[in-house]
Amino acid sequence: QNSTFLYEVVIPIISNAAEIISTQFYARKKTRKSITIALSALQGSAVMNNTVCLMILMGLVHFRGLAWDYSVETMTILVIEAISAMFTRKKILTVVDACFIALLFPLSLVCIAIFTSFGYS
Repeated sequence: QNSTFLYEVVIPIISNAAEIISTQFYARKKTRKSITIALSALQGSAVMNNTVCLMILMGLVHFRGLAWDYSVETMTILVIEAISAMFTRKKILTVVDACFIALLFPLSLVCIAIFTSFGYS
């Protein structure tokens, strides 16, 4: 349980402290450009968190010889990252974009639950 807490909570907070502080700085300006920069920084840090967490998970599975039972979770994370990457192509992010991006996490949980209920592992 402690290792799960470490890689799901502590590592992302530590690795994104700079992004959190800079995002607050940009968001306080309340201009279209500064909000876009803030959202882009948050997007980048979310993708990096997912990538680092996947790397840690795959390292644990490989080096400890654990059984691989994470295909649905891995594919969901990769699809969510691809969807998120499409938003990085936009020059201006809107509130609707931010809401959609914020809904990607709950959407990923729903996708995992649906695929798991159909017997995928």
